[in-house]
Amino acid sequence: MAWTDGGPPLFAFSLVMLLLSTVAVTLRFVCRGYILRVLGLSDLFILLTLICSLAHVCILGIIVSRGLGLPKTIFEFTPDEREFFFKMRCMSKLVVNLSIVMTKLSVLLLFLDIFLTAWPRRATYVIIVLTALFGVWIAVTNIFPCIPIDSSWKSEEPERRCMDIGQGKSLTDAVVSFVLDMAIFCLPLPVVWPMTLPWRQKAWLYFAFALGFFVCVASAIRIVFVMTSAGDPNSGPGIPYWVATEINVAIVVACIPTLRLLVVKICPRMLETTEPASKTSNRRRSPQPE
Repeated sequence: MAWTDGGPPLFAFSLVMLLLSTVAVTLRFVCRGYILRVLGLSDLFILLTLICSLAHVCILGIIVSRGLGLPKTIFEFTPDEREFFFKMRCMSKLVVNLSIVMTKLSVLLLFLDIFLTAWPRRATYVIIVLTALFGVWIAVTNIFPCIPIDSSWKSEEPERRCMDIGQGKSLTDAVVSFVLDMAIFCLPLPVVWPMTLPWRQKAWLYFAFALGFFVCVASAIRIVFVMTSAGDPNSGPGIPYWVATEINVAIVVACIPTLRLLVVKICPRMLETTEPASKTSNRRRSPQPE
């Protein structure tokens, strides 16, 4: 089955995922901007990430509106359709990868606001540098895979010169992204694990970590799809579906830690920080060791 068979369903799925991430970012800005008034770089990066996700959905919509989401393989495209398709695909790969990188940077910058001890902050700075370098690599190799730039989608360009990176680049990018995701996922664990918190706050943190681990799983599944596609543009819509899932769920996960105060205001008992009065009074009445 050609991936173009699933064009309209893929667009609809990506649009739903975009709406979910938009709600999460909106609530984040309400909490940090309106309630706390502490907007910072992490919030700027998550907003840029959402813009990239919007651009990705717009590109999918343009492809489908041009009839390239109909049940025909890429080899049945006219020359103009093929050129347009590859141009849109280059743009899509750029915004998707930038979205993934900026989500990582947003989470890491938020860690700097949370971590107070030295070693977690140093580790965070190291991962920020590695993620930024990965972002530069992504930008350069997606914008300039060929010289001149438009020869990336114009294969008949007489002076076309391209980097010989092939399918290995997509696999390498996916693996590096997965490793960074795992590093970001594991970084706060030694800090959070020994903390003494009410069980509801711990449940909130575990929920955030569970979603964070799901992002790592989505990244790993994307690696599997990249390996099995073997450079075939008609290998199925699996990769685009998991890409849409990965970038938007990552946005939601990056927003969850910032929404605690909003949840407390809406439903105070959900994340209450004090023990029930009956437990406190019983403990006070219990005999104390001499």
